[in-house]
Amino acid sequence: MILFDSVLNFNANVEFAKLYSLQGKILFSANNTDNLDLTPLNSGVYFVEIQVGLVKKYFKVIKH
Repeated sequence: MILFDSVLNFNANVEFAKLYSLQGKILFSANNTDNLDLTPLNSGVYFVEIQVGLVKKYFKVIKH
């Protein structure tokens, strides 16, 4: 689980990142980025999928 306020920073440049609602709807996606600016989102729980190379990771995130 990751807590954040507005920008979710990654330690590496990810090939793609997707943000999902709890219902599984894609709310935001980006290609070749090292962060996601999620300022417009309401506080709540979301899921993030990132891919670096052949590796995909999924994270539960909470925005304050």
